[in-house]
Amino acid sequence: MKKTISTVCSLAILLTLVGCNKSSSLPDDGSMQASTSESVSANSESTVNSESTASSSETSAPAVPDIPRQKISELRGELDKQVETVKNTEYRNLHFTEDFTVKVPDTDVLYDLTLTQKKLDFETAYELFDKTFDREFGDIYTSEDKEKLYHVAVIETDLGFNMDSALLSKNIDKLKSGEYTYSDIYVQTDKAYLTVKPATTGIHGLNHDGVIKRAHDEERGVVALAFATSYFDIAGNYLDVNSEDRYEILDGELSVKEAGELAKKIVSENKYAWGGALEPDVIQIKVLDIGEGKYGFSFTMTPSYKGVLFDAYEFQSDGSFGTRNKKFDHEYILFAPRAFMMENGKFDSFSGAGPEYSVTQDAEYDSVISFKDVIQMLTEKFGGGMDLSLSRAELLYTGMYPADETDDNTVMKSNPVWKFRCYNARDNLKYIVYINAVNGNVEYYVADWWE
Repeated sequence: MKKTISTVCSLAILLTLVGCNKSSSLPDDGSMQASTSESVSANSESTVNSESTASSSETSAPAVPDIPRQKISELRGELDKQVETVKNTEYRNLHFTEDFTVKVPDTDVLYDLTLTQKKLDFETAYELFDKTFDREFGDIYTSEDKEKLYHVAVIETDLGFNMDSALLSKNIDKLKSGEYTYSDIYVQTDKAYLTVKPATTGIHGLNHDGVIKRAHDEERGVVALAFATSYFDIAGNYLDVNSEDRYEILDGELSVKEAGELAKKIVSENKYAWGGALEPDVIQIKVLDIGEGKYGFSFTMTPSYKGVLFDAYEFQSDGSFGTRNKKFDHEYILFAPRAFMMENGKFDSFSGAGPEYSVTQDAEYDSVISFKDVIQMLTEKFGGGMDLSLSRAELLYTGMYPADETDDNTVMKSNPVWKFRCYNARDNLKYIVYINAVNGNVEYYVADWWE
């Protein structure tokens, strides 16, 4: 009988699907409502391989609406001037918070992207798991220990979700032969937690004994959860990942900026997440008080392509997030792995690996809708009954959205957008608004998770 392997102790998944809901819209009685009927999708008719250089950004790009655009290099050079202009302009439904920030990446070109994830076979997943376990826990467990520690959970497919934990060593031949399929390989003890999910092609969860002991919950047993760091008090919450503020960790002292750079290095060198054409980046750092005058750094991460970030969730202090009242053209997947570091050079916990992707450039753009023009579009697209406060704007790539799936690969898409954080005083709700940076298409959702 064919069986499916799954884990009984899977981490809370950080790869959140933002559901597609084209028909939903918010009433025009003071709540947000966007009109996207004039927008035209910029689907590519030509492909530029990611290993080559496009000869002309405009000739390789698909047809888009006749919307004025500005060279990205010029936009970056006069961004401060454009920000000052819009902040001094009176809009009927829009104003800016005192700490309003806008970020434009240090690049002269953006792309419509196709991203291909190769699914892991058992041999590759097992090799990743075994190497990671030896690196992280080889000092406390022997090779003989591993035979008793490596587990899977067997599900009888014809009986539904009837799980039974099993030693991997006793099932390895059937896993190699394909008689069993699986979703996790894992170890869970009071000193070590590790799980690899082939579906995410990476380390889905990791906890060392230090964080397990400090975040232990008597009612729930060994924590080994994605949000173990939520058991610590927040000492500092930074959107500015370049902060020079310094904190003492268990074996030294680091600034916020140094900690973020170190986190990216750890992910890259140890293959915690991504790889291939994507690089790890840090979008949020929280400083947590772990007691006795010591601190730890909690990182929210996202991938980047050629220095440009992909959209991702930034979690509240308790690790929660949520979306509702969506109006999307696509079902987005927003990757936001989290890592926690109490000691220099290693993660004490990690959760939510992002897949490794190869990338194809479908279309290349060296110009986008300028900041001042996109602000004008934002105020025109939404009703006069709005009272929007803008706190942040970013030029980045959307969360990836599904395009195709085969037995071997998962294919995703992503496009450049202006992303806005808005608070509407009329309905007391927070919103995330996307305006496609090339064709002006508008999408949005109510966001419960940013602070």
